[in-house]
Amino acid sequence: MNNTSRLVYVWSRYIRIFHWLNALAIMLLLGFGLVIFFASTLGISTDGKVILKTLHVIVGYVFAINLLVRIIMGFVGKDYERWCIVIGYDCTNDKRACGCRNRYLLSSIWPVFR
Repeated sequence: MNNTSRLVYVWSRYIRIFHWLNALAIMLLLGFGLVIFFASTLGISTDGKVILKTLHVIVGYVFAINLLVRIIMGFVGKDYERWCIVIGYDCTNDKRACGCRNRYLLSSIWPVFR
């Protein structure tokens, strides 16, 4: 009997990178925010505070763009990247039904999809 195991990734490389990038961005935003908040206690100069605020804004933009790309990938991505899989609707054989379901779910919160 041949007992060989094979490593199978359910989530795509993009989804894994998305989650790690979001985790890193949240930690950096929290760290920069706390240092900015306690700048006077930590003895950080005004110039240092400006640099920290600039870095905080840049990381915030990275987080926002990453999140926006993930939302878009939920509609146009591959099998496990799509919202219908996240919601729990199996659309692997019927991509059109998945798109219709996404439009139906979105129409309740955003009238553009009606």
